[in-house]
Amino acid sequence: MAALQAPGVDVSDAATATAQGRIGTPVEVAQAALPLASDTARFVKGAHLFVENGFAAG
Repeated sequence: MAALQAPGVDVSDAATATAQGRIGTPVEVAQAALPLASDTARFVKGAHLFVENGFAAG
C-alpha cells in the first residue's frame, strides 16, 4: 500500500531522511497505535508515541 499524500506536497526529502528511506503507510501507523487502544494498555494513562522511522534522530 502506498503512503497517503496531500496533493501538491512533496515528501521525497523527508522520506530520504528516514532510516528506511521511505514514508510509513497508514497501516504501519495503525499497527503502532493499536496496542494502546486494546485492553493490554489498560494501565497506560498517557504516552508519547513517536511513529516516525527515526526521522527525529537525524
